[in-house]
Amino acid sequence: MKLSTNRQNLHLSSSSEPQLHEPSIRAEKNPKDTTSETPLHLYANVRTGRESQTYLKSTRLRTASSRNAATIMRSFVVTRRQEASDKIITSDTEDKKECAARSDLFEGSHELPPFEVLNPYADVPVLLRMHSASEDSNSASRHKIDIEGISPSEQKTAEFLSGDSDWEAVPGLIQSKESKAFMVALSHILKRVHLEISPRELEILASTPQYLVALDTSPIDLTKGTALSYIQAVGRLPTDLIAMDRSYKDTTDCDNQSSNSVSHHDREPIIAGYMRKRGGTNKSYRRRYMELKGCKLSYYKKKPSQKVLSDKQGAYLRGTIDLDNVSSLQPMDAKLEKHGIVLVTASRTWELVAEEDEYHKWLKELCQAVRFQAVHVDFKRMFELQEVSAKAITDVRISIPSQFTVGEAVAHIFNCYQHAIDAAPLIPFDHNAYALKITGFRDYLLDRGRTLLEYMHVRECFITGKTVRLTLIATSVIQQMIVENAAISGIKATILGRHTMIQHGNPSVMTHQSSKSNDSMEEFICSETVLEPLSFCLCRIMNVPKLVPTRKRFSEHSVLEYKPLTATKVIIRAGLYDGGKLLHNSFVETEEVTLKIQNENLLRAEWPEPMWLNFGLNISDIPRTARILLTVLGVKDANRMCSMATSSSTEDCAEEIERILVTGVNIFEIDDVLLQGTRYLAMCSNLYTCNIGPVPHTVTPDDPVLQIEFGTFDRSVKFHWTLGAESESPTNPRSTPKLAREESSYEDRKIILHKEGWLHKLGYTRWTRWRRRWFVLDHETCTLTYTDDRNVVRKSIPLRNCLVVVADDMNEKYTTAPVNKGTRKERQTYCFKVRPAESSREYIISAETKQERAEWMLAIITVSKWEGDQSESSGYPNIYKFVQSVKTELARHLLPQFPSDISENSEDCADLENSLTNESSGDIEKTLGGTFDAAEQKPDQPHAKSRGFIGSLKNWLQEATVGDDDAEQSNIDSQIVELRRIISLDPLYRPNAYQKTQMWSHRDAFMDLPEALPRILSCVNWSYKSEIQNALTLLPTWSDPTHKAAYIGLLDGEFANPKLRSFAVSKLAEMPDTSLRYYVPQLVQALKFENHHLCPLATFLIERAIRNPNQIGFDLFWSMKVEFHHEQYRERYGVLLNGYLAVCSQKMRGILQLQDKVFSYGGLLDQICQHIKARKKEGWDEMRRVMQEQLAVLNENLPPSFQLPLDPRIEVGKIIIDKCRILDSAKKPLWLVFENAEAGGDPVTIIFKAGDDVRQDCLTLQLIRLMDEMWREEGLNLAMEPYGCVATSPVTGVLQVVPNSVTTAEIHKRVGILGAFKDPSFSSWIQANNPDPESHQKAVDLFLRSCAGYCVATCALGIGDRHNDNIMISTSGRYFHIDFGHFLGHFKYQLGVKRERTPFVFTREMAHVLGGIESNEFKKFVETSCKAYCVLRRHVHLLVTLLLLMIPADMPELTGRDDINHLVTALAPELSEKEARESFAHAIHCCLDDKFKRIDNTIHILAHLMS
Repeated sequence: MKLSTNRQNLHLSSSSEPQLHEPSIRAEKNPKDTTSETPLHLYANVRTGRESQTYLKSTRLRTASSRNAATIMRSFVVTRRQEASDKIITSDTEDKKECAARSDLFEGSHELPPFEVLNPYADVPVLLRMHSASEDSNSASRHKIDIEGISPSEQKTAEFLSGDSDWEAVPGLIQSKESKAFMVALSHILKRVHLEISPRELEILASTPQYLVALDTSPIDLTKGTALSYIQAVGRLPTDLIAMDRSYKDTTDCDNQSSNSVSHHDREPIIAGYMRKRGGTNKSYRRRYMELKGCKLSYYKKKPSQKVLSDKQGAYLRGTIDLDNVSSLQPMDAKLEKHGIVLVTASRTWELVAEEDEYHKWLKELCQAVRFQAVHVDFKRMFELQEVSAKAITDVRISIPSQFTVGEAVAHIFNCYQHAIDAAPLIPFDHNAYALKITGFRDYLLDRGRTLLEYMHVRECFITGKTVRLTLIATSVIQQMIVENAAISGIKATILGRHTMIQHGNPSVMTHQSSKSNDSMEEFICSETVLEPLSFCLCRIMNVPKLVPTRKRFSEHSVLEYKPLTATKVIIRAGLYDGGKLLHNSFVETEEVTLKIQNENLLRAEWPEPMWLNFGLNISDIPRTARILLTVLGVKDANRMCSMATSSSTEDCAEEIERILVTGVNIFEIDDVLLQGTRYLAMCSNLYTCNIGPVPHTVTPDDPVLQIEFGTFDRSVKFHWTLGAESESPTNPRSTPKLAREESSYEDRKIILHKEGWLHKLGYTRWTRWRRRWFVLDHETCTLTYTDDRNVVRKSIPLRNCLVVVADDMNEKYTTAPVNKGTRKERQTYCFKVRPAESSREYIISAETKQERAEWMLAIITVSKWEGDQSESSGYPNIYKFVQSVKTELARHLLPQFPSDISENSEDCADLENSLTNESSGDIEKTLGGTFDAAEQKPDQPHAKSRGFIGSLKNWLQEATVGDDDAEQSNIDSQIVELRRIISLDPLYRPNAYQKTQMWSHRDAFMDLPEALPRILSCVNWSYKSEIQNALTLLPTWSDPTHKAAYIGLLDGEFANPKLRSFAVSKLAEMPDTSLRYYVPQLVQALKFENHHLCPLATFLIERAIRNPNQIGFDLFWSMKVEFHHEQYRERYGVLLNGYLAVCSQKMRGILQLQDKVFSYGGLLDQICQHIKARKKEGWDEMRRVMQEQLAVLNENLPPSFQLPLDPRIEVGKIIIDKCRILDSAKKPLWLVFENAEAGGDPVTIIFKAGDDVRQDCLTLQLIRLMDEMWREEGLNLAMEPYGCVATSPVTGVLQVVPNSVTTAEIHKRVGILGAFKDPSFSSWIQANNPDPESHQKAVDLFLRSCAGYCVATCALGIGDRHNDNIMISTSGRYFHIDFGHFLGHFKYQLGVKRERTPFVFTREMAHVLGGIESNEFKKFVETSCKAYCVLRRHVHLLVTLLLLMIPADMPELTGRDDINHLVTALAPELSEKEARESFAHAIHCCLDDKFKRIDNTIHILAHLMS
């Protein structure tokens, strides 16, 4: 094989306009869009356009003419598009030759090649295939869709739906080889799914979802009593079964009404008359005339005259009580007033007294008007009220045995109805032809053989004692619905030809199957036989912008600022990366080249002579996942380029160079073929990084373009490595494997004792200020040098036999403003001292994190104890002699302090441990940079040795006195113990090279430690085949973690090996859907670390979404839809989203499309919010009028029923406009109330936010939900019940409204402005809503459990901005937090004053609910909180892993590992369980003693009253 010598440098240019600005999240909108008459159930399409400065993504409703044009277009081009796709995939080589020939035509010119040359796999744009955009109707007849075997009616339906069949979640994507391969893989996935589940059954899953309990859910104990073995239910029969002509009327819910219904004020009063009312300020009773209209109770000074017009009756009106806001309706104390009625609201308590003859009449109507949960138990018994009404002619109240199956329950409902006294006669029926549905939910019970308790909703109601509402539904109705959806889907697939799902070529090539036939390998050269280095030639750069962007971040958004490019010359720095790390000897730079003017806004650069570059690695040694990172750097000072190339200081480099553009390209393509020939690469803004994750695969004429040429061979080079005993190597003699070098696992590893970085150092005296210095640790000179400038002479600290101890007394706390001035993060320094052996001076040094301090201290100790002798074979330091010297030194100082018998003298042991903790000179914890914990003993450890941490420490030190024969083995054991301790304690600790060497060498000793697996894999050199084989062999034998979700950590960016990632996916696949859906956000973020669009993780997620669209599909769609707004990831998530929409069911596609039109960024609700904000200066009345007008227009376009993104189980109808309002917030969110799509269902209330980033809320609520699951597994039911939250874009989102709850600010204001200082405020609220002893005890218990859970959760997550408007209490006593805009230690500051002084909120009002700090309830609260805290500490590794994977989401307050350090610090894994309990109990009392929170709450109330 010979490297081609045909290497030419092309000189081309382009005059295209630049794309200088990052896509804007807030698009400009056309107000006319909101008044379109096109209904939403026709599924409007999203169009994408570009303008000069902003990339617009706005929603526009398509007209009928555009839909007809789209139909003509699709029928005209479908065959041509299919042929083009076939040709592109099946004749890849011919197409490349053709494109190369066409590219040669542009040599010597200043033009870029045509679009199809830049993007050889892209389909020809559709508009170019149309003769004219205004084709007449004759074109439609010429291209009429004619499909064999489809009836005319079905064909008409298909033509109607084809107007929206080209809808894509991410429009405007250019196809590439990656996207084509991904679609091919999806076709095979769909085939595999269809072998198990037919397309008809998939439509059933989407149209009639069943929510089943997970298999691993603990069973319910049905032996506790007969009352618990029955399910209370209300069954509803279909109205068509009623034989008599009797109208169906449901009066159970006054809220379930149309938005166009008559207003409450225009109705006749339900009841009217005189009652006495007690005043709010004047506590005397006064006679008032009252009228009850709907859910409004109005009172007048005197009875209005009928002759007075309704608009003039306001002069008589004194006030109105909104009965929707009544949280409790209860009797007044009979000793005070026998006929008194008490109405409790958030603002005040209303006391009414009726006349004796009208008391029951008033009371009955009021009980019907307020919510069932608000009615006192005595009134419920008096009027026989039920939680679920059964007054309709089709309803029947029943008790169903819990062991009944669905079929038995259906028969039981029919039997009970026929035996009811007031039952209507039924027409003949067959109960076997009916199934069940949860009334008011899109939740079906179709499997007649399953028991009722196998369904999630029934099980939840059974456990909580609630009444289940079940509706009988005929299977024929379900079948008809399925047939319609399946027919539409089948017709549509026939029309479209499924052109994106055509099988092109050999599927094994696209799915990375390892087994290849010998004949197929004849066409390729195996990469492991190529001993030549990878070479490439950089030709030119086009479309270089003259403005360089910089990002300025604020609390809720980020702004791009553009600065003129100051460099006149550029270089390109190229590096070979794998897993985000630079490979050995793989860093090259080009010579400088002058920037030339391309046009008014753009520049270009060309290399006059071809300059071929190559990396230090041969192609045979390059891993499959390797990529080239290419960075365009503007040169400011050419004289210092050489020093920059070898300098490791990024700050110094930034002073001399200017980062302009960046791009990346995978060495091996999706089909494992090595890059060859000329390529055109799109370049990204300098804000992005391409060393890991997706790289550009398509090029547009407006993009900055880099032309690069790779070395060519006579055949394609395909990646192939022979690992271990694999026998998959080809038999072709020309491709015999030959390794470029002999590899070894341990011998090739060097113990790197060279460390450098920025630290802070105190001056000669401790009174001088800290100064930032660059430190360099060198084991050869055994010195630690420091300087403020790396180009000047350094000062030196001798380290031979020096003393290194921590100096926590020197630690200082400080705050930074990483988000804005009003939000700061509290940090602290971590100090340590270095005292040379022959000097009295102590050098005081501080690091920014605890982990960094530990790394430096360990490295310094290593160098200080190194004796200089080296091993004979490798030339590396003698590890064992070094460790032995360290232990001997520690034993000499510490062993005399140990008692003679530690195991028997526990008090001496505790005293010694405390002394070791406090005395820095003998503190082994501080010396080694770690923390105390109980050391684990091996099962075969002799019983004679002491137990516990102190005993283990003594045994470890005593080993220093053993003879030389046993020294080596004892040192190995001690190192393993120390490394196990470090791994167990700190999930964020990053081992240094020395520790990685020990961990990899003794990896077998960690196999029983699940959390050590990612650390061991981080020690692997993934470019060494032998180490890869050893690492992959370890995976199936490693001990399993307590939770399968821990394998998500193996999907981090540092693990790029495909087999390792496939292993992690296979483990995650064992999780049921009910558990997997909790981790969809992290799995979607992990897609950013994949080299290719087609990967096991992507196909796994989409396959699970196909199989379970309701539990996985919705979450997956919105999690990916949010990410596509980021320009760097737009292509990847666009391909995945569009691919999922191509294979999901027709029903699912329609639902997602409708949700996208209404709730996403640029959707109809977003447009309404923008109209409202535009009228902000005109006042609330004008904004309210605009809202109602816009919602009325939206109502006309909404379909009869659809699903919300929050919960696919709930189907809603029209918007109840009278109940909607604008919330008093800066972004003016909308409070929206929807009808339930099913009669008798409760209205659904949500909050739509536009302009706020709710992704942080989603993450916090996800972690709280996970914490609740952890506690439930330990037997702790803390009733967290976090509300739903879905981010539909980085600036829009939907939040669930928790019913029957108020903020603690409203509770405080009930007792006055200074209510925050009144201890009984919370207890009086709970007492008012739960007056009887039984309900009050339940409310206090619920408050205790939920308060304990949220105290622990907010403490661990560092939730900030905890004023009394962000904490709520339900009428039943449940305590919970809302609005998680600040977390992980980011707290609010006002005028420089920190508003959060305590780790969590627990004030005197909360303790008063529990009976005070001396009560048994308070002690139970402390015990519950401490237990919950200890449970989280055991899962700290999983929590940290989930947060680490969310760093790429680019949230304002989660930007790096340092932010997550707050969670580790809060959970304090270094403490024993006893110490942790004492620590949290102490924190509770600190919160009680702090008065500033009450002051802050009062100031917050005053601020809102004055605004």
